Amino acid sequence: MSEIFGRKKPVPICPNSLFLKWLIEWRDAAAEKGKRTQFVYQKAISSLKKYPLPLQNGKDAKILQNFGDGICKMLDEKLEKYYAQYELQEVSTTEKRRKPIPLKTCSGDLLPQEMAMQEKRNENLGPSLSKRKKAEEKQTRKYVPQKCSGGSAVLLTLYRDSKSPTSRGYMLKSELQHAAQPLCDKSFFLPDVNSRYTAWSSVSTLIQKDLVIKTHNPARYSLTAKGLELARELEEDRPVLVLMDILEKGMDLRDVTSELHRPSDSSLLNGAGSFRTL
Repeated sequence: MSEIFGRKKPVPICPNSLFLKWLIEWRDAAAEKGKRTQFVYQKAISSLKKYPLPLQNGKDAKILQNFGDGICKMLDEKLEKYYAQYELQEVSTTEKRRKPIPLKTCSGDLLPQEMAMQEKRNENLGPSLSKRKKAEEKQTRKYVPQKCSGGSAVLLTLYRDSKSPTSRGYMLKSELQHAAQPLCDKSFFLPDVNSRYTAWSSVSTLIQKDLVIKTHNPARYSLTAKGLELARELEEDRPVLVLMDILEKGMDLRDVTSELHRPSDSSLLNGAGSFRTL
C-alpha cells in the first residue's frame, strides 16, 4: 500500500542540460571507438550533474572538477556553432520558416544557454527592425509643402485656376509665377542671397512627387489627381493657418479678413489673364 500511495521522489533538474547532452554524446562516441577519453567525459558529467547553478559558457565550467581547458574549449566551440545554427533557422527574410524548439528545463524555463542566445538574437535583430520600420514610414509618409513655400503657392494657384470658369486647364510658366508670388515668402524670379534657387525651383519636386504635370512647349503646368487632392486640403486648411500666424505675430484680428483674401481673391487669377492673351 505504501508503494502505491507513496510519493515518487522528484527527478532533479540539471540547470546545464545542453552541456550535459553534449558531454554524453562525446562520451558515447569515445566509447564506441574504444578511446580512454570516455572516462574523462564521464567524470566531467558526474561533476556537472552535482553543480546546482547555471553556466553561461564553457569557460565558466572551468571551476568544476574534471573540466580542463580542452573540454571547456570544446563546449564553447559547440555553443558557438549551436548559436549560429539556431539564428540561421530563426531569422527569416522573405518567407516564414519553422522555428526550432528551444531546449527547456522540465519546469518550462529556458536553459541559461538559450536565454543568452535569445538576448543576443534580439540585440542583432533590433537595429535592423528599427531601420526597416523607419524606411517603411519614410516611404508611406505623405509629402506636404510648407506654408508660404514655393510648392504650396504653386499648388494653391493651380487649384484656384482649375476652379475658375475661364480656366483652360493649365497655366503657363510666366502667369503661374506672377499669380503664385503673393502666396509665397520667397521670390519666384530672384534667388535669395548666397543661393541660386528661387521659389520656382520647387516645381521640379512637385513634378517628381506626381503632384504637377508639365506638358507641351511652351510648357503648360496643371495638377494631377493626386496634386488636386493635396491642393484642396491646403486650401481648406489655409484659414486656420493664417489665423494662427496672425495670433503668433500679435497682429490685430481686424487684419484677418485682409490676410485671408490676400492670396485667394478671384481678381488675382483674373489679373493673370493678361498673360494669357500674350
